[in-house]
Amino acid sequence: MLIHVSSRDRVNDVIKTCSGSMSVISITDPGEPLPHLECNEQFVLRLQFHDLDRIHPKLNEVTYFSHRHAREIVDFVLCHMSDNIVVHCEVGVSRSPAIAAAISQFFGMPPWSWFRQYVPNMMVFAILMNEFGFVRSDRV
Repeated sequence: MLIHVSSRDRVNDVIKTCSGSMSVISITDPGEPLPHLECNEQFVLRLQFHDLDRIHPKLNEVTYFSHRHAREIVDFVLCHMSDNIVVHCEVGVSRSPAIAAAISQFFGMPPWSWFRQYVPNMMVFAILMNEFGFVRSDRV
């Protein structure tokens, strides 16, 4: 499994360069139109949440990354374990690297390269790692 991170603007370029079977985790801001992806929609997980790295009690009408989002990612990744994974968000710097790092960690690959190249959203990473931890403990 190879994991690729991309921005919304460049995701189709990344998809075109991938060889073998591929699945896409598409992250957009709530209310934004969904990007057209040049791949089989059957292999796409689309999620919408804001790029917030902590709870802001005074912010109204925001969508935080949740355990439900994390569960959807875990289920999707487990169904597509033999695929290469492309994760994209709006800019490709925070949400998608956090997801890529958590997937890497779960499969025993070093996640730290994502932290050197990007600025992963630590709330997304922590919630997703927690959800992957539940899966791992179910396997033992």
